[in-house]
Amino acid sequence: MSTEHAVRVPRTKEGRALLDLIEPHLARIRAEAREHDERSAFPVETFAAFAKDGLMGATVPAELGGLGVTRLHDVAAGLAAVAAADAATALAWHVQLSRGLTLTWEWRHGEPPVRRLAESLLRAMAGGEAAICGAVKDHPRSVTTLSRDAAGRWALSGRKMLVSMAPVATHFVVHAQTRVDGEPALTVVVLPRDTPGLAVLEDWNGLGMRASGTCDVAFGDCPVAEDAILSRRPVGGHNDAVLAGQTVSSVTMLGIYCGIAQEARDIAVGRFAAGSGEPRPRQPRSWPRSRPGCTRCAPPPVPR
Repeated sequence: MSTEHAVRVPRTKEGRALLDLIEPHLARIRAEAREHDERSAFPVETFAAFAKDGLMGATVPAELGGLGVTRLHDVAAGLAAVAAADAATALAWHVQLSRGLTLTWEWRHGEPPVRRLAESLLRAMAGGEAAICGAVKDHPRSVTTLSRDAAGRWALSGRKMLVSMAPVATHFVVHAQTRVDGEPALTVVVLPRDTPGLAVLEDWNGLGMRASGTCDVAFGDCPVAEDAILSRRPVGGHNDAVLAGQTVSSVTMLGIYCGIAQEARDIAVGRFAAGSGEPRPRQPRSWPRSRPGCTRCAPPPVPR
């Protein structure tokens, strides 16, 4: 009976291309994982290599220069491959992949100013020039707010936590509270890393995930341009796009858990097969590709 999980098998040619591009990086990611975690060091070189090979634009539409991976299953397959080598690297990369999917929706369906902003960011991602983090969760001692000064200019203040990939981020997509016509609203803005008042606080120390760069980010009266506002909606209002974005992130993240679980299973089997003591040495796993007539790589039948 095969132990390969169906999530490892991409369903589209774009997904197969993604796995092919990932494969050469896995040995290095695996070899450096322990040291990165012990030193709380973000794998900067790995993400530079990802950018060079187009992996930072994997979910960017092909017409904008990306790989054009749109199937959530295929995104999860790519994340599972990386997570088996190092879960922290996979978690950080997941941030970029999810952002590509949600920005693509904005590019196709948003209002003209939002579409222009989304296209600019997507093209930069495809070119390996942009790493875009989401800054959603407020720090317990801070509420992130967007307000106008006396001259009518927007300014952002507050502090966010659990911002993965922050050490190499070029942009932050920040969720903030504001008021529109006197009513409370939730606003999402895009800030470049070099915005005055923005500071990445490299204070993350999550056991086993230290290399994910899941830091706090502080905002001290950061100026926000009008054309940097990605969305604005009333508090408590229903928004299908927001729910879809959360779903995209959650579904694709399941690939990380699958990769970790398969790797743990392989380590356990290797240990017991070799008897007591350290696990026997083994070669990095070669991830399967779906081939005509290959039953081992075929996805399980859909129950009827």
